[in-house]
This record gives sequence, C-alpha cells and structure tokens, in this order.
Amino acid sequence: MWSFKTKMSKYQKVGVLICTLAVILYVLTFVMESYQRPETIKVKELRKRRSFCNGSVHFLLPDDTVIDEMDTDTLYDVFSRYTTRQQIRCCNISRAGSLDTFGKNICLDYFQKVRGSCLVYSFGSEFHFEFENSIWKDFKCEIHTFDPSHSTNGVQIPKGVNFHLIGLSDNDITIPAPESLKDFTTWPIKRLSSIRRSLRHEKRYIDILKIDIEGFEWKVLPDVIQSRDLRYVRQICLEIHFGFRFENVWSGNRVVDYRYTNSTWGNVTIANQLKVLRNLYDNGFRIFKSEPIAGWGMYNIRKPKKSINTLIEISLVNIYN
Repeated sequence: MWSFKTKMSKYQKVGVLICTLAVILYVLTFVMESYQRPETIKVKELRKRRSFCNGSVHFLLPDDTVIDEMDTDTLYDVFSRYTTRQQIRCCNISRAGSLDTFGKNICLDYFQKVRGSCLVYSFGSEFHFEFENSIWKDFKCEIHTFDPSHSTNGVQIPKGVNFHLIGLSDNDITIPAPESLKDFTTWPIKRLSSIRRSLRHEKRYIDILKIDIEGFEWKVLPDVIQSRDLRYVRQICLEIHFGFRFENVWSGNRVVDYRYTNSTWGNVTIANQLKVLRNLYDNGFRIFKSEPIAGWGMYNIRKPKKSINTLIEISLVNIYN
C-alpha cells in the first residue's frame, strides 16, 4: 500500500510538470503575438471586424534615429513614397462635397452603420460648406465646424452645421490675427481635448475629423496623439503641407505663382513632420486615399532627381476602433 501511494505521487508530479510547461508555452505564445508587426495584427483585426476589404503591402516609415540622419532630399523622397501609397483598401469610398479641395474622401465601409448618430468635426472652412452639406444630406450627422478667421456677419450658416469661431491648436490661448485677415484683432484657439470637453463629447467618438489648417497640423497632431483624443477618432481627412513653407506671388488681386521660404510649415522641422506621420500610423491610422493638390507646392530634389508634391490630401481610417 505504501509503494502504491509513492507511485501515485510520481504521476502527480509528472502531471504538475506537464501543466506548468503548458502554461509557460501559452505565456510565450501570447508575448510573441504582442510583438508582431502592426501589419500582422491589422490583418487579424480586419478579418475579425470585416469592416474593410483588406490591408495592402505598403512602405513603412523608419524610426526616429534613421529619420534624424536623413538629408533634406531624402526626407522629401520618403514623404512622397509614404503618402502616395494606399495602406488599406476601402471598398466604398465616397466624395463628400465638391471635387476641389473643399470636398473630402470618406470611407463608407462602416460609416453607413452610424447614420443619424454620427459626429463630425471640421477645422478650417473659410465658409466653404460643400463637405458639411454633403455629410448632412447623406448622413444627418451632428456637425461642428471651426474657423476663427472671418466674421459670420452676413454669412448664411447651412442647416445642420454648428459653427464656432475657434481655431485648433496645441494650446488654449488667444493669438493676434494675421495682417491679411483682420475681421478680428485676435483669434481664440484651443486644443481638441478642450473643445471636446466644452461640447461634452468626451465619451463620444468623432466619426470624421477634417483638418485643413495651413501647415499647423504638425503642431496640433502631436498634442492630439499625446492627449489620447485620437483614440476617439474613426477617420481623418487631412490636408498636408510638407517641408518648407511657400508664399503666394500676387499680380494685382490674382495669385500667379509661389516661392519657397526658409521656414517650415508650422515651424516644425521637416524630420519631425515625418515623425508625426509615423506616429499616426503607430496609433492605427492607415491611408485609404491620397490625392496631390495639382499645380501647387512642387519641390524639386536632386537625389533622386524628381519633383515632389508637398500639398496633398490624405484620408485615413483608424483600424483599432
């Protein structure tokens, strides 16, 4: 009887060892999956949700140390290669508004499901409401448009649009108005987190975030990422102004050309502009549509010898919500 108990104890030890090895194997598998490339995780996510058609093989931006070593021509070349390639295929792309820069591309793969309860923020309008009118007509979203640059006196704000004389920034401050835009002597500008809080939207998702703020996207987007407001954004329509800033050349009251300056858009270095795009990617945003703004912002590089379009509209979806 004593030897039988001893034998059973050995079997128990073997069983415990097997169970322990199984647990270790499971933990290792979980850890390895956690360190997969974002693209692998993305494909699993998409298959599970079936919101989008499928992912695309695309060019990835390098890490900070590599970007910091790039010369100006390389930065421009990498920017072009990154922004002109589709990163995810949206099955149903719709143009909200006109075909010019006042209209935007949106992905309807999941957007149709939230008709009537969707939320749209539009920054930078100059009273061109083609985008907002289309969204209201087709989806009846709650729409908030923000632009501090002009007075609303005598302006007919369209039905369905809540207009705010506020700009988007990385700080809650009031700044002097530019000399060329003197409807007001100062402009109030606020962080996205402050705007969401003032509208009591902290717990609501923004279905479309439209940003066209003349180069200051490079200062705003890092704050939106750091504040974690980006987690509540489902897609972004973004007009990018990359690299060195240019000024219009006027003849009378007509713009006839442009010339580059020594300053950068938003006063953010070109390398840091590229890092902002990489951070958007790291936070789940994939380009489904890219459209250069023809005729403006062409920058010539020597290695490789080609012209880079520095003004470009990109539309992105968040694969994580």
